[in-house]
Amino acid sequence: MKRALQRLPASFRLPANRHTWLSIRRSSISTGRWASTSYRDDSIVAPLVRQLPWTQNLIILEQSKRAEEREFYLRMAVREQWSKRELERQFRVALFERTVLSPAKVAPAVRQMYPEAQSIFKDAYT
Repeated sequence: MKRALQRLPASFRLPANRHTWLSIRRSSISTGRWASTSYRDDSIVAPLVRQLPWTQNLIILEQSKRAEEREFYLRMAVREQWSKRELERQFRVALFERTVLSPAKVAPAVRQMYPEAQSIFKDAYT
């Protein structure tokens, strides 16, 4: 733990003459490492992560099971500007599962003219 804190750049450390103490718990460091490795190679999701507060990112990381689910909740949280409570509520009501499993709503005229339209719309929103 001490070695990890000593390797931090000087800009992250508090000056010695200040009375404020920087407390970084071991779990905070491991959670940060876990979060950074989860999104490291994903160029689509990485910009979305930066648009949300840390708490919301942690909720998404902890409660989503697959990469597609993480991306879905990241996109929705950014687009709809969900609060922490709203994001937790959306996980509780299983928004991702309901969205993926529900048939796409396509007008009957469009469905008749373009039978493949339903699958195209479903792919765009999932």
